[in-house]
Amino acid sequence: MYARLLAAATGLIVVLVGCAVNEGTYKSQYVPSGKYYQTGVYWDNFAITDKSIAKKIAVERQGSERTATGTLEVWASLRNRTDFPLQVECRVQFFNADSAPVEGPSAWRRLMLPANTIATWRELSMGNGNIAHYYGEIREGR
Repeated sequence: MYARLLAAATGLIVVLVGCAVNEGTYKSQYVPSGKYYQTGVYWDNFAITDKSIAKKIAVERQGSERTATGTLEVWASLRNRTDFPLQVECRVQFFNADSAPVEGPSAWRRLMLPANTIATWRELSMGNGNIAHYYGEIREGR
């Protein structure tokens, strides 16, 4: 009888572990400092640069698209993983195909995240010409 209970409990644990859900993108992570030589910039992505919110929010989706006028619009959908409202600030910098900065960084803009919700932040480039990449940063609101 105990063997059956143990087998059932083990099976339940295996099922629960197998159902784990990953949130956010793996590249949007906290960047501690420049002293870590393997810390690099991932083009066309967002980084959480503030340790105080690294576990409180998740970058669920992010991307960019050209507007009708040729500018680049960048967006990021952020999830508040806490039971209380948060303020975060986001900014973006634009680069050409050779990874040289073309615009920015933009001004920090605040995004309010009610408890356990998702909100989307958007920013437009000022020019259109040779923008090929972007790099976004997220920190706690100040």
